[in-house]
Amino acid sequence: MKKIDMNGSCTVHNKTTKLAVLFAIVGAMMVVVPMLIEQVNARTVGYAQSDRIYSDPHFTNVIGKLTAGKWIHQPRLLGTGWGIGWETAGSGVFGGDEKGTVEADFGPGRHVIFFFSNPSKGRNTCSIENTGTPLTHKECTITQHSGLYDPAQAKYIVSTIRTCHSPRSC
Repeated sequence: MKKIDMNGSCTVHNKTTKLAVLFAIVGAMMVVVPMLIEQVNARTVGYAQSDRIYSDPHFTNVIGKLTAGKWIHQPRLLGTGWGIGWETAGSGVFGGDEKGTVEADFGPGRHVIFFFSNPSKGRNTCSIENTGTPLTHKECTITQHSGLYDPAQAKYIVSTIRTCHSPRSC
């Protein structure tokens, strides 16, 4: 009879151990899985447009180049060429860096290059360069990725039209 009691207590001990291990695994999954999903879904949505869509020239000959990451949506012209849109993501299993350029002609004799960087660690950055006839206005902003459904957003605005805010500025 003593052996039966030992086996009975052993069975209870094994069930308790299995249950404790199961709770530990489930608890770890509740913490780790959302972090992994967030990293996998980290991405950048890019958008460039002319400041004066009815007066500025249209974009043409769009080319995208990535040095890190992968394209979700290749750069494409929007509307009749007044804008360009694209989307990237990290290329690793758990996300990763996104870095690249989108280039386009912007009217005769002018070429613009939109730079973006969305590293997995650190601040996101963007910039604009152009060759040929100078731009009268260029600005870029990029947000920081802040959650599962909130990608970094890179926005670029360029113009060839001089804007006068007062008679002295013209």
